[in-house]
Amino acid sequence: MATPNPPTTMRALTLPTYGPPSALTLTTAPVPSPTPSLPLLLKIHAFTLNPGDIHLMGGAFKMIQPFTFPYTVCHDFTGTLLTPSATHPHLLAGARVIGILPITRPSAAGAAAEYTIAAPERLALAPAGVSAAQAAAIPCAGLTALQALRRAAGPDGDGIRGKTVLITACLGGIGAFAAQMAKRVFGAGVVIGTASTSKVAQVPELLGGGTVDRVVDYTAPGGVLAAVAAGSVDVYIDTAPGGTAFTNMAVMRRGGTVVSCTSLCRSTEMTRLLGAGGVPVLLRWVLDTVFTVNSWRARRWGVRWEVQLTALEEGKGELEEIVGMVEGGTVKVVVGRTVGLAEVGEVRAVAEVVGRMKKGGGLVGKGVVLVDDA
Repeated sequence: MATPNPPTTMRALTLPTYGPPSALTLTTAPVPSPTPSLPLLLKIHAFTLNPGDIHLMGGAFKMIQPFTFPYTVCHDFTGTLLTPSATHPHLLAGARVIGILPITRPSAAGAAAEYTIAAPERLALAPAGVSAAQAAAIPCAGLTALQALRRAAGPDGDGIRGKTVLITACLGGIGAFAAQMAKRVFGAGVVIGTASTSKVAQVPELLGGGTVDRVVDYTAPGGVLAAVAAGSVDVYIDTAPGGTAFTNMAVMRRGGTVVSCTSLCRSTEMTRLLGAGGVPVLLRWVLDTVFTVNSWRARRWGVRWEVQLTALEEGKGELEEIVGMVEGGTVKVVVGRTVGLAEVGEVRAVAEVVGRMKKGGGLVGKGVVLVDDA
């Protein structure tokens, strides 16, 4: 139920300064007040920790998007609207929603709190019949997976149908969505997924039988190159920590496409995320140089190189699309671990796993923090 008169203070997971997850502190903070650009007040039920959140905590963007402290962390969540939207009639007070807050948000208006403020364009009604933990796990990971596959599918949207698709870390937050969407939404002929030894048997259990046609234990001798024939893969969706595409490029068929979800993107992509004034000229040069070099390396194999940065494009309805996939049973939401907001030590531990980008050490699915008992 919506709370007509929210309190003036709330619990929030904050950083006193840039630092590692061990610096996260549960504090009492003022409930943020709606603004003209962020007019909706929400009660948060659950939020997730993403690798990007950990990089932001460590100061990866401090030269271009500096924080003020204390800084309330995290960006994707599920919650209940306390105020109705004046511009989006379906967003009524009491509606249960999912959403992604922009990196350019106020430092005090993060998702890791009991309340936050948001723009209606960055919200979608939560899918019916799923838990708060499952709903919170959808936005960033689901959106990245959908956009990466669309990038690989090309302008006509048919570049995956009937093709062989390799998805690394297929039980990770992004990979679990990507594997299911590749087969059931984009019509991939064969889906190959990688996982560490302990996770191989979990793939059909968590993603559904027949979703991933072949599961490769990348820790086995020879890894992917020993298990997948050279020149047999049309599309490579790389969601693995640190990136694996260039190590395994021999598996790619000439004319194929690699989409990396972990490499540096073009400057134009970063500008979409931060706005034209938020990306210094030097950073644009670095981003474009790295992207150009990686594109050249891929072209030596006859392969197109792309990078997917998670960016909610307002007005495209992509969150709503994913909600439809979940409600229709096309996609299952995989949650690997849930902890409570008050369990600060456990939250820090999950954040350490998410942020260290260590091969074989990641969570199954998403790590979710429950703010209340919703």
